[in-house]
Amino acid sequence: LFRTISEKDLNDWYEKRDKYELLDNQNLYDLIDYANGISSDADLRNIYLDRILDGKINSLPIRNLAQFKQIISKDGDSIYIRKHRFRNVKINGAVLKPGRYLMADGESLNDLINKAGGLTLNAYSFGAVYESQKAFIINKMAKDKLYEQFIDNIITVSQKNPTGNFNLTSIIDLTQNLKNTMPNGRVNIDLSDISSTENLVMQEGDVLTIPEKSDQIYIYGEVNYEGALKFESEEDIYFYINKSGGLKENADREAIYVLHPNGDTQKIGVGRKNIFQSSPSSNKMQLYPGSVIFIPRGMDNSATTRLAAQAYVSILGNIGIALASLSSINNN
Repeated sequence: LFRTISEKDLNDWYEKRDKYELLDNQNLYDLIDYANGISSDADLRNIYLDRILDGKINSLPIRNLAQFKQIISKDGDSIYIRKHRFRNVKINGAVLKPGRYLMADGESLNDLINKAGGLTLNAYSFGAVYESQKAFIINKMAKDKLYEQFIDNIITVSQKNPTGNFNLTSIIDLTQNLKNTMPNGRVNIDLSDISSTENLVMQEGDVLTIPEKSDQIYIYGEVNYEGALKFESEEDIYFYINKSGGLKENADREAIYVLHPNGDTQKIGVGRKNIFQSSPSSNKMQLYPGSVIFIPRGMDNSATTRLAAQAYVSILGNIGIALASLSSINNN
């Protein structure tokens, strides 16, 4: 491999190296000794010798360290030995050995669970929460952009309605909630399907939280009594709304959100029907232990409603992570 370099690049290249002086008859293995030898995380399959010839850097792959004993050093020689890229990750909750682990390059989510001794008997794999640092960065950018759109929308609504109205107050409240909601890096996963997670390679700072099995449904928003209810496998969303005292007057009946334990979010409308009556079986949404029902406040402005849907999904995601983390506390 050859690459031509300028005088400035050549000088920079010299300055960035750790430098050692060798005698004319010394080989490159002596250079490694001067550098205190090879570290434990050295990747011995990725060793290169860079040697300057006629103003160019000649990069030579070295098959093994013994080869250096046969190469007499020359002025300007550089040895590059790549480190293995280990990642610090964390696993919480219902595994035999929760805690922090060092993962090798290419190891997956399944490898992490195996390192932690596997799932406990009470593990709720469907509710597992996987937080990725890469996803966090993307979600933060999306949240910041959404917040800017809300600010623009507030200005627009204020100009059209200078005296203010209910909708403007709702927009401002939701904008404040969005601002105070930390972005999350949740990636939806299904631990029950090994094939879907074996290719999820762990990255630095990733966190996997596995809660214990839950027998509750959570309901928040525009209902008379927020909180947790006992999960009933044969009941639908209307049942839990009724158990929470019904919807408040300002509830948005056409945009009720359900966050499932695996991170999927669905939207449903209950319409103007009497919610204290059972719904037709054809309209039932599948609920699970640990599902979160959220009923937002109604908004008439269509542009605001579209933005609000994105905000609710972001806020709901954090609620789901918080609930999963709470369920796993006793296992840490």
